[in-house]
Amino acid sequence: MQIFKKHTALIVSALLSAAHAQTSIGSVTSPSMPVISSPEIGSGFYAPGSILEKNFSGEKDSKNSSEEKKSAENEAAQKKEIQTEKARQLAAALTANDMSLLKNRGLSGDINSLIFSLSSSEGSYETNALLNKILAEIEKLKEDSKPSDTAAEKQIAAKTSEPEGIKKPARILRFSVNGYNILSTCRAIYISDVQLDGTFLVTGDRIYSSDGKKRTETFHILFKSCPGDDGISNYTAAVKVTQDFLNENSFLYQMSKSGEIQAMRVGNFVSVRTEDPGWKLELLIDLGEKQT
Repeated sequence: MQIFKKHTALIVSALLSAAHAQTSIGSVTSPSMPVISSPEIGSGFYAPGSILEKNFSGEKDSKNSSEEKKSAENEAAQKKEIQTEKARQLAAALTANDMSLLKNRGLSGDINSLIFSLSSSEGSYETNALLNKILAEIEKLKEDSKPSDTAAEKQIAAKTSEPEGIKKPARILRFSVNGYNILSTCRAIYISDVQLDGTFLVTGDRIYSSDGKKRTETFHILFKSCPGDDGISNYTAAVKVTQDFLNENSFLYQMSKSGEIQAMRVGNFVSVRTEDPGWKLELLIDLGEKQT
């Protein structure tokens, strides 16, 4: 029994000595876990791509927006410039009504002289070029003979320039494309005298509907004669069209882009017919008094 107590005392003493030694050397503590604080209100959380968007995307979008705005402004300015130029050209363009006014001022002889001198000149122009030259000269005539009294001019325009019964006037009897009646849309038509070489000019003002809107255009058709046998004269015809708004679906516009057109004259009648089933033109003109 005494031996057991002695051993127990030795074990307790050893344990106390070990504890005292550990305390003297210094205690070793386990590493603590880092503390993660909750985000403050308003600081936001990171989302993939958010930094890139803040630093780069916003700047890029702003740059693109600025360029697009500038491009839109340039495009709008160009459109305005084109519209202004078109309005100027339209105001200066020669119409059938202008031709009638010139005739009523006693200038039909001047118009005929211009047509004849240019069509019969040496080194005669190709038909389309001749048409452009004739119209340019008549436009000059129009500018040089502006009326001094608008009210009086309107009264003159309302009257016929020649007494009825003296001369049968030239007129268009039929004008259609693919069955569409172009003649019914014409509001004014001017047909010049037939020149000694057979050349003559037809000008028409028309109003028609396109996309639910009223549109206007003026057409000029110059017929240049190529005399044939048996009283038959062949013609080449050129067309020019002025529109208030570009409409490529207009039959007259398409006609002006088709190049020279062939026509035939028998007596007082000049006819144009095409055989293309997709674009069938029929034009018949009565020149009035027979020209010798």
